[in-house]
Amino acid sequence: MKEGSIAENIIFRTLEGIIGLFFLGVIGVLLVADHRFYYMYKNQNIVPNLLFFVLFLCFSLRILLYVKVMRPLELKNFRISKMNVWATRRVIFRLSVALFIVQIVFTWNIFFKTGWDCAELVGAAQRLAFEGQPIGDLHYFSIYPNNVFLVGLFAGILKITNFTRMLSDYYVLVLVGALLVTMAGFFMADLVRILTNSPKLVYSTWVIFAILTGLSPWVSVPYSDTYSIIFPILVVWLFVTRNDRNNAVSWFLITFFAFVGYFIKPTVILSFMVVVMVAFVHFVGTVVTRERDIALKRTISFAIGTALAIAIAFGSNMLIKSAVGFTPDENKSFTAFHYLMMGMNVDSGGGYNQWDANFSASAPDVATRNEQDFNEAMRRIDEMGLSRFASFMCQKILTNFNDGSFAWGFEGEFYWYIQDRDNHIAPALRSYYYESGEYYYLFQLVSQAIWFMVLMGLTFSLISIFYATDYRYVAVRLCVFAIALFLLVFEARARYLYLYSPLIYTASALGMDAHINRIQTRELKRKRNATHISKRKAA
Repeated sequence: MKEGSIAENIIFRTLEGIIGLFFLGVIGVLLVADHRFYYMYKNQNIVPNLLFFVLFLCFSLRILLYVKVMRPLELKNFRISKMNVWATRRVIFRLSVALFIVQIVFTWNIFFKTGWDCAELVGAAQRLAFEGQPIGDLHYFSIYPNNVFLVGLFAGILKITNFTRMLSDYYVLVLVGALLVTMAGFFMADLVRILTNSPKLVYSTWVIFAILTGLSPWVSVPYSDTYSIIFPILVVWLFVTRNDRNNAVSWFLITFFAFVGYFIKPTVILSFMVVVMVAFVHFVGTVVTRERDIALKRTISFAIGTALAIAIAFGSNMLIKSAVGFTPDENKSFTAFHYLMMGMNVDSGGGYNQWDANFSASAPDVATRNEQDFNEAMRRIDEMGLSRFASFMCQKILTNFNDGSFAWGFEGEFYWYIQDRDNHIAPALRSYYYESGEYYYLFQLVSQAIWFMVLMGLTFSLISIFYATDYRYVAVRLCVFAIALFLLVFEARARYLYLYSPLIYTASALGMDAHINRIQTRELKRKRNATHISKRKAA
């Protein structure tokens, strides 16, 4: 933390404390209400979270004992002071290439055609790419206009890859999604390297990403979850790596990718809002220590970069909508008030509800719909009362956070058409990932165990209360906090955490880094005190 930014330090340390307490509360709910509470999209894992909690405590104790028995020289060199940047990036790149190759085999053997929104988007893209049939004023896309951009993207990919018929057009969309997931893992690992400078944390975080996200069965579903995953982590990575020389370019790229991601998955914009807020607080907190002309240049470069990026991003969105022949009925679109109302539906646990969708659709225009949806949401909150509302929030926490598979399989018409595969790999993988498989319980067990330990790492942001914190750390953790709060207020679904999973793993790694630093600091102080006392006795 730079000198002269006391107010900034207080603000960020307070935020770190709030985030840590929030996830401590999440862990408490997951431990206490785990199998005793009914909630929507309940996972099928039969092992209680308490066992995972005990395993994490044993893991933490192992770290503590490891530090205590290390010799002073080893303790000093526990963290590499100057990690070879390009060597580490080369390793991460090779790991990412290997992961993508595995994903090709993996997705080829488990992918299937699915229904719900995914089928709507893929079908529209296929008709647009191969038959030249525009979307027109289709009722679905008038209600959910944000999906039009993804249809245009799908159609563009299908047209580009249409020259080869070696792969099905559906599977091509799966592969592009898998590639974007792999790229997100690369930027995640590099972000951990920048913020921790610890090879152990870099590679262990990447392994967690590969298991929970890179080889998640969601990779086999071509939808906004995989296509948007690159944007939140890329926004934060660009924010962390920017400097005075590339400030304008960095803010241009941050803004452009944030809004492109927003057109695919609206929650991507949360990462942009967070980095802008953190940058503003940091700018105000440090402007007194900088020359006025430098502050002015930063402000101008930020304004130019963001304005230009917003213009290009929105222009691109308009061009794509025009290219796909989209003529929306403005009176049919659902806004945030609809999702707020649905998020406060006790009967559906805050998840998707068809009655709510019909209720919103019954309004003749957007203004009327917003008013009636907001009033209904407030009525539901008032009807619950304080105790019932608290219980309802616990249900939503379980829905959002108590599933390391990201609510795999909890969609309508999920296994629509399963591909035939004449090999030995497909049956083995499907027995592990498909809900009807013999070893599906192992998939649930492994996913939940690793996921719970990731969540435990998030609670260690509490350690930052006692030390000066870094605004870059706050940006990562605040992004995770933002999506968590969003899902508590609006529609709940563990799947909606998938695109933020690289940032969740990064925030967890930062928590473990703070935990290790705290242990090292205490141990070094203890050894120095012991040495000082022994010298005094000898004298």
